[in-house]
Amino acid sequence: MNIPLSFHKVSFVIENLSSYIRSWQKIIELKPLVIYPGHGKTMKISDLTDNIIYLSKISLK
Repeated sequence: MNIPLSFHKVSFVIENLSSYIRSWQKIIELKPLVIYPGHGKTMKISDLTDNIIYLSKISLK
């Protein structure tokens, strides 16, 4: 499934928000130079660190 990312690099499909946030935190802790997602363009670690604050504002329905 090709799931697009929003402006803040957040997937439009999230089943478990706490797992999703932990996943981002683990990636950030590893301090990769480049992130190669399963789909889409490569990202810098700053894409996650700059946008992780927006995850707490998500309301799953």
